[in-house]
Amino acid sequence: MLKKYILSDLYRIHPKDKYTFTDILRHMSNPGFCYLVFFRMCSLSNNKLIRLFSKFVIRHLRYKFGFQIVPKTKIGLGFYIGHFGHIIINPKVQIGSNCNISPGVTIGKIHGGNKEGAPIIGNNVWIGTNAVIVGGVVIEDDVLIAPGAYVNFNVPSNSIVLGNPGKIISKENPCHNIINNKVE
Repeated sequence: MLKKYILSDLYRIHPKDKYTFTDILRHMSNPGFCYLVFFRMCSLSNNKLIRLFSKFVIRHLRYKFGFQIVPKTKIGLGFYIGHFGHIIINPKVQIGSNCNISPGVTIGKIHGGNKEGAPIIGNNVWIGTNAVIVGGVVIEDDVLIAPGAYVNFNVPSNSIVLGNPGKIISKENPCHNIINNKVE
């Protein structure tokens, strides 16, 4: 299972039918992939020593790259972090497969009110730079969250969210040619 997740993340960067250990090492220079390898090892490995070692590496990488993605966070296959820069994701957030996330993104939990909870994000979702998604909302499949958008409401499939406050625009397959190398 661990291998499947790591290779799915690598596939999003460098699609190939078969990978060697050298392929993985070669792409460790990519900050997003490097963080995800240790994130996956910490969250999915059955070996306590690997989990402990990965936890220490993640702590170091958190400060180096600015990613605050806790290993308790549920993230599907083929997650892609576009560039290094501050990314904050609450551990209660759930993210589906083939999702892209850009720098400056905050995905957080609200602790009270009618939007209490953490976001659930579907498959094939692209989240642009400096977007904010908060509260117990559901972002369905095939959604593009534009840079700078503020989302504290449910978003249906095949939509684009623009602006602050966010506005939903229906569009069939909004992530076409934006989310590449999807994992099936």
